Amino acid sequence: MLKECGHYYLATVNGNLPCVRPVTFIDVYNGEVYSMTRKSKDVYEHVKKNPNIQIVFYPKDSRNWARI
Repeated sequence: MLKECGHYYLATVNGNLPCVRPVTFIDVYNGEVYSMTRKSKDVYEHVKKNPNIQIVFYPKDSRNWARI
């Protein structure tokens, strides 16, 4: 399902506030989910400070979705 999706959202924690953003690159390698960002972006600092994240994705033209 992840490979079929066109929409991904990454939720992080910024201090004590949630922060959700769309992401464009996501892949599965050896059963692990990977995404990437630049070190200069806020999301990098958020994940570094608090690695508790969620990714929500859903296929185009579908009402099915999943959260990991």
